[in-house]
Amino acid sequence: MKNSKPFSEEIADSLREIEPWPCFYRFRQTAVEILLHHLNLPRVNTILEIGCGIAFNAVLLSAYAWRYIATDLPEPDPQTHTRGMFLAQRLLDIVGAKNIELVDCSATDLSKIESDSVDVVYSSYVLEHIPPSYRDRVMQEIHRVLVEGGIVITVVPNFVERAWNYLRHYVKPPLRGIYRVCKYFYLKIGKYQTHPFVSF
Repeated sequence: MKNSKPFSEEIADSLREIEPWPCFYRFRQTAVEILLHHLNLPRVNTILEIGCGIAFNAVLLSAYAWRYIATDLPEPDPQTHTRGMFLAQRLLDIVGAKNIELVDCSATDLSKIESDSVDVVYSSYVLEHIPPSYRDRVMQEIHRVLVEGGIVITVVPNFVERAWNYLRHYVKPPLRGIYRVCKYFYLKIGKYQTHPFVSF
């Protein structure tokens, strides 16, 4: 990934208790690389991530911004799939990220972020967890913080990934099968592009 910070196998090994699936970090990094390749995103002043989880995407995308604000709910909560900000801080400490700020807040209340202050809003695998009755509020908050002409990037699961999650959580295929599937998706990912959306 052009200008991205490397995410080594050593870092992945040190986070194995957070995410034990062997392909997780490689798969997510490849997905971000393909997304950025299609978007041709220039370096911007500020990126805001809604729902940063363990801050893995923040580490990858922070090379594209002078300031990266990663937000999430502060405490672990299985109902909202929140992992807790302490895991994000742990990853940032491991990789030594300097331009990433962790801010604890909800997607429905970004009041800690100034209006018209963000060039890019990024959200990955978050919107599908927000109840439909709250989604309008989330969109209003995104609109409020975004500068005029800003960019919103949202990633939500597609059918193939839903099928893969079933295998990952319930069937437990052998590692050889996992790597074969990952290799297939590395070759096929990004094939289906429509504009302004990239589907993979």
